[in-house]
Amino acid sequence: MDDDKLYFVHIEQPKQIKKDLLESSKVTIDSLRSFEEKYKKFKTQKIQKMEMLKQTVSEINEANERLKVLLPVVKSKRVKSVVEKKTDEKILPKFTESQLDRLEDDLASIESDLRSLS
Repeated sequence: MDDDKLYFVHIEQPKQIKKDLLESSKVTIDSLRSFEEKYKKFKTQKIQKMEMLKQTVSEINEANERLKVLLPVVKSKRVKSVVEKKTDEKILPKFTESQLDRLEDDLASIESDLRSLS
């Protein structure tokens, strides 16, 4: 910008405006300090709670290991439940020989159609 084209603006009550700006800056700084204190407090609380959680999990794991040692070893057979039996029957329907032959013929024709398209 050229030095010969400087413009000045007259400000009414410059001391009052300067005072207001400084007061607002002071309020902003006080707010930031308050936020910083709260942030540090929450951060230390979080660290303490995480340490308590780690200790609790460690205690639970130790108790679980002791319980495993104390419990008797039991061999169990897996028994098919009624629900599993019903689903097995639905998944594998029974076909007659003629139906199986027809399905195999259909499958062969589909495969041949696929080969001809390739």
